[in-house]
Order: sequence, then C-alpha cells, then structure tokens
Amino acid sequence: MVWTWHFFAACAIIAVAVLLSLPGRANALRLLGLKRKTLLSPLHFCMIGVFLSAFILLVPVYRQELADQESTFLRSLISSAHQAFQMFTLDADRDIVMRLSVQDAWQSRCAYWILAAELIVAPLLTFAFVISFFEDFMDTLRFRLSRKRCVYVFSELNERSLALAGSAAGKGGRGNALVFAGVTDKEDGRMSALIGQARELRAILLKKDILSIRCGTRKKLYLFAIGDSETANQIQSLRLIDQYRDRKNTWLYVFSSRVECELLLNQKDTGRMTVRRINPAQSLIYSHLYREGGLLFRAADQAAAEAGQPVSAHCLVIGLGQYGAEMLKALSWFGQMPGYRLEADAYDIDPQAEERFAARCPELMSEAHNRTDLPGDACYRIRIHAGVDAASAAFEEELRGNSDVCYAFVALGSDEANIRTAVALRTLFAGVGACESGVPIIETVVCQADEIQAINTAQDQKAAQDHDSALSQIRFINGADELYAVDTVMQSDLEREAVQYHAHWAKTDEEMKSANRKLYRYGYYYRSSCSAVIHANALVGVLRDQGVTAGQLDARKAELNCLEHRRWNAYMRSEGYRYAKTTNRLAKLHSDLVPFDQLADGEKEKDDYLQFIKKLMKQRSGG
Repeated sequence: MVWTWHFFAACAIIAVAVLLSLPGRANALRLLGLKRKTLLSPLHFCMIGVFLSAFILLVPVYRQELADQESTFLRSLISSAHQAFQMFTLDADRDIVMRLSVQDAWQSRCAYWILAAELIVAPLLTFAFVISFFEDFMDTLRFRLSRKRCVYVFSELNERSLALAGSAAGKGGRGNALVFAGVTDKEDGRMSALIGQARELRAILLKKDILSIRCGTRKKLYLFAIGDSETANQIQSLRLIDQYRDRKNTWLYVFSSRVECELLLNQKDTGRMTVRRINPAQSLIYSHLYREGGLLFRAADQAAAEAGQPVSAHCLVIGLGQYGAEMLKALSWFGQMPGYRLEADAYDIDPQAEERFAARCPELMSEAHNRTDLPGDACYRIRIHAGVDAASAAFEEELRGNSDVCYAFVALGSDEANIRTAVALRTLFAGVGACESGVPIIETVVCQADEIQAINTAQDQKAAQDHDSALSQIRFINGADELYAVDTVMQSDLEREAVQYHAHWAKTDEEMKSANRKLYRYGYYYRSSCSAVIHANALVGVLRDQGVTAGQLDARKAELNCLEHRRWNAYMRSEGYRYAKTTNRLAKLHSDLVPFDQLADGEKEKDDYLQFIKKLMKQRSGG
C-alpha cells in the first residue's frame, strides 16, 4: 500500500512537470495560480519534477534499508533528498536503485525504471542548466564590458522590437549595442525563434526587466517601451523618466496609441531626456504619406482626364480601424491642394462606424464644415457608409458607379482580409474600365514579413508572365518594415524637416533649444509640424506638375497663406478640436478655427507658407 501511494504521487509530479514544460503551458500555469511570465522556466519545472519524483520513490527504499536504526523515517527523508540531489551530479548510489528490481510488487518494478531513466535525465538537465546560466552570465558580462557608442535597450523581445533592432544593426553597424530586457520565457516555438533571430544580430539578452538595467553616463542611450501591453509600456515609461531624468544623451520612445499616455507624459518632468510617444498607426500613415502621398494627386489628374470631369481627388477607405481611421483623418488635411476637390468614401462593417468617428472628430464631420464650398476654409466631403461588408455583393454594386476614384486604402484588421479585398477591388475596377495605367491606386497594409516575401515573389513571377495580374497592380505597405525602422522612428527625414519647420522663428541657439524641447514634450506640436511638412512636400510636387517655379511663388503668397490655414483647420478638426472664442487646448477648443478672412492680421502672418515652400521647391529641384 505504501509503494502504491509513492508510485502514483511520483507519476503525478512527473505529469505536472511535463505539462508545465510544454509550449501550451499557459492553462496549466493558470490552474496552479501562477502567472504566464513566472520566473520559472520549463527547464526549472523539469528539474523540480525529477527531484521530487526521485525523492518520493527513494523514501520507501531507505525506510527499508534503515529499518533497524533510530529515527528511521527522518533518516530516510534526509537520505532520499541527498540521493535525489546526487542524481544531478552523476554521484548517485546506483546500488540502492538496483535493489528495486528484485522487489515483488509491480509498483517497485515500475519505480525502478522511472529512477533508472531519471539517473540519465538528471545530469542532462544539469548540463542544460549550466549552459543556460553561462549564456545569461555572458550576456550580462558583454553588457557590462560593452564599449559601443550607442546602446539600444528594448523592454521586450517581440516581432516589433526585433524589426527595430535589425534596422538599428543595419544602420549603425558595429557601433550599436542591442539589448533586449525581460527575456525569460523560452517555452514556445515563437519565443525560441525570436531568440534565435536576436542571437543572429549579436544582441544581448537579459532576464532583468528594463527598469532593473543600469547604464553608464557616457554612452548614448535609446530606451524603447515597446511591449505588447500598452499599459505596461505606459507604466515603464513613467518610471524610466524618473530613473534617467538627469542623464544626458538619453532618448525614450514609448509605443502607445492611448490618449491618456500622452497626457501623462505631457505632465511629467523629463529633465534632460528626450521623450516621444509613438502612435504606431498614425506614424505609419504619416510616414507613408510623406514618401508616397504625392502619387494620389497624379492619379487624380489621370482619373479626371479619363472621365472627362473636373479634377476630384476621390478616395476610398475600406475599414475604419486604427489604420483606416488615421488615413481618413489625414486625407482631410492632406487633400487641401490648389486645383483639387477632396472627396472620401469610407466603408466599415460596424453599424455605428459613423457615430464613432464623428465622436472623435465632431467638427470635422459636422454639416457646417463637411462641405466643398467654403471659401477660405477647409474644403472636403467625407461620407461614411456604416454597416457595409466589404465582401458583400452590395458593396461591389455600390462601387461600380465610382469611375472617378483615384485612390483606395484597405485596412480591415488582418493581412488575409486586406489582400483579399485589395485584389477584389482591382478586379472590380478593371471590370468597369477604371484601372488603365494603374489608376486607381490601391494600397493595403501587410504586417507579416513572411507574407510580404511571398507577395514580392508572386509579383516578380507574375510580372514575367502576366502584366495584367491583379497582384502586380496593388501597392503593399509593409507595416513592420516601414514603421519599425530607425529611419521612421528616430532619424526620419520627416522628423528632421518638422524640427526645422517648428523652429523657423528661432533666431538664437537658446530659442532653437526651447523650440525643440517644446516640440518633443508635447505631442500636439510634433504631430502638427509633421502634418505641415507632409502637406508641403506634396504641395511642392503639385506645383511643379502645374508648371509653377520657385520664382513665381512670391505672386501667390496670399493664396499659399490661405491654403496653409485651410490645411491647419482640417488638421485641427481631425484631432478633435472645435471652434470657441477662447482657446483651451485641454478641452480641444481653439479660437482660430475660422475662415482665413476672419483671422486677425497677426494670425494671418503665422500662416506665412511662402519661404518654407520656396525652400522645399529649391531643394527638390536640386538648387
């Protein structure tokens, strides 16, 4: 009876240890009341399981061996524990195990085979533990002894941080040290693959979280709160500011789309640090419009010429999730161009899509401003079609009459749905004769690197075989590579020009520093300056296509100033601002949200777009 109890207890312990070591161990951890991010790794659970099961099976053996001595039970417990420990060091007493094979009970014979297997497994687990400990020790030593001039520390190892680290490694070469913090969970195939890719980048993997890492004062330090949980990113960023506030050459990038995160960072004293909040969806849209947005207006020219109608920048946005909503908001101010009339139709399966969007941008969607006949004010027409399934026949039927569409953006929340709908759109427009020479432009976001590679391969093959293939006529925005790249997040041309635009009034170095601190501390100024630069970059292309030269801009100063105010009005409304007699940024109220003619003369001068546009035009034309 004693053997039976010990045998089944040992088997239960082994079964639990195996469950806690498998890739899908989350449910087992939950049943035991443990968090998924527990400090115990699968290797630890295996070692604990082997030790406890061996200990339980050895107790009855030693009770029999020590039956004629005092304190038999206590001595057997001590001897069993000692013997179980020795199994991990190749110093176990094999004779005590061999005696089990001559026992009559079937439980003792099974116990013999279990202990015999554990005599082999235990030293292997010890070896694996030593290797793991040595890797952790070497990573910590590499970090302490690193002489790299720039240190990039990521709060978590995931696909996004790995893409950004790969970009930093390619950009800075051997001059950058890449550090991933909090790398403790190695039980699943995904994490193992990420660790392997991080090792290929010669990255340093530390078990400590980002708050426990101590860096010197000499190196440039870039901190990234880039975990999968935006709440954790927000908490870590506030603590990192407290920790590094007085350190020079320190930058913190917080990946969060939450408005409350921006409010908290605005109120925080950042000291000498530079802190930026990265809204992933907005950053991707802004970066893409800065590089590729000018194509929209050339497509509008071509669509108007083919339809024999006035130039209308007619755009479609399919899906009003994070990417779709940001694109629709950006189109409202990006489309304020001389000679163009912006129209946008957005479709979403949510029956309350229009109400939700209007709640975020009330004045943008109001009947008083959602029009194309307002002199001196932003002119656009946005129509939101709620409760429409992009895969339905009704959706296709509604689009058949839109022959003047010049641009379509698909963002339905998954790569599969995005690709499927983009191909369906291309086929639909080809059927109504509206896709000659690639018009309308159809773009969609694809985030998985494997799918991007497969698409590129398919496009190359189709280009060689069939120039009319739907895939080859769709523009795929690589969400991972375009967003999580050093050139986009940290060292972008857009940011550089936004800094210059924001500080155009600065005359001294001190004024320049003050402008930069204001730009980075308050997200409002950063986004506003970026939007101005994005619009100006496209405007230069439009003016050049219309035959306007830099020397002809002086005569159009009043027109350009009015255009900039129109753009600013649309931008502010897309950010949720409304008109009020008194400006209150916390309440998102502004007194300048009026037509250009109603501005005070001093405010009109703030919209002086001439010098900035002239400078950009000269740069784009090579001097």
